[in-house]
Amino acid sequence: MSNKSPTLNGPCSCGGRYLLTPGRAQCEVCKDGYQFVEFPAFRAERVVTKPHELAGGDDATCFFHAQNQAEGVCSSCGRFLCPVCAVDFGGRVLCPACIAGGKTSPARVERDKWIADTTALWLAVLPLIAWPLTIATAPAAFALVLLNWNKPASIVRRFRWQRWVAGALSLAQIAGWVWLFVEMFSK
Repeated sequence: MSNKSPTLNGPCSCGGRYLLTPGRAQCEVCKDGYQFVEFPAFRAERVVTKPHELAGGDDATCFFHAQNQAEGVCSSCGRFLCPVCAVDFGGRVLCPACIAGGKTSPARVERDKWIADTTALWLAVLPLIAWPLTIATAPAAFALVLLNWNKPASIVRRFRWQRWVAGALSLAQIAGWVWLFVEMFSK
């Protein structure tokens, strides 16, 4: 690395380049300056990883480079990877295909997803405390049950009993309101 301070094209009106010093950037032409916060990677040495060629026939090979010896495993798909393909992504080793496919989020984030079955159950049960609310929440709970009936399974654990209970409770509440309105208006 050279001792000369790096320069950077900047927003200077004269079109000059900025000379970078720690915490400050100043135009070489008009001496206009501003505060500059640089990322540590700006001055960091670039590390070049080189794969190892296969030493013997029994070594695992990289999924993407058959001539390179595998030195890591993808945390998402389990493919063997050479140092060129193994990308450290937030403490996890991922392959380029998983990163390109968007499989970068950890599984714990997936567990926090919204589950319609649980919401439908709460929409059917909680308003029983204040029963007039069921006139709005029972149809909403029943709609959630119907809209998510054939939803495919995911890594989020879903409870089918919640769907059945929410559907039965919401149907009973709707039937109760229909009966109440029929009784009120038939007299």
